[in-house]
Amino acid sequence: MPVLTILLVDDSQSALVAQQSALTRGGYHVITARSAEEGQRRAVAEQPDLVLVDAEMPRVSGPEACRQLAADPRTASIPVVLVQPGWLPPPPGPAAWRAVVSKPMVEPDFLETVRCCLAAS
Repeated sequence: MPVLTILLVDDSQSALVAQQSALTRGGYHVITARSAEEGQRRAVAEQPDLVLVDAEMPRVSGPEACRQLAADPRTASIPVVLVQPGWLPPPPGPAAWRAVVSKPMVEPDFLETVRCCLAAS
């Protein structure tokens, strides 16, 4: 079975490290981006199997980044998961993401959401 690639998009280095560690332990290949713009470029160039996007980023918010990925024909087929603080309600409007993961993450729940999103694609 090939190793699946996951793109993490988050402006927080500590969040990237925590999520990358969990995903690597889960058997995934992980690539990262520190902004929505970089995430869009990497998603187009590398065509990951799944993208996880932080909800709270400067310049372009996570929900907007998800919408941009969904609207771009080069990335529209890639499933996207929105990662946001657990105390925030889900963003309003039509969802351009398959699931919402709360942070701080609970690793088994986080990995289960990733597995489910990958299985559904």
